[in-house]
Amino acid sequence: MEKIKEKLSSIKIVYPGLDEMPEDIYANNVRVSYNIGSDYILYFAKIDAPPIIEGEKLDNVEVKAKVVARIRLTPQIVENLSKVLKQSIEAYEQNKNQIEEK
Repeated sequence: MEKIKEKLSSIKIVYPGLDEMPEDIYANNVRVSYNIGSDYILYFAKIDAPPIIEGEKLDNVEVKAKVVARIRLTPQIVENLSKVLKQSIEAYEQNKNQIEEK
């Protein structure tokens, strides 16, 4: 198993044609599902909230989410993604604070 890990760590992954990617898919909601011993499943959805009128009661309002992508990830990828997202958020916050100080 260690030999396999050594070989995999030396493989360079290249993403050719990034400038020819299809159009972005917009999502403003994500649902994460995980079954023990299995992969994570991320459901990315778009939700269009109804217009809210001031003073209107919102009891039992149901908003439908349109799933635009379902992505299955291994626990290892989710863990690495979590770390990268945290670093990215920290860099964003630091950059935002520097801009606001100017």
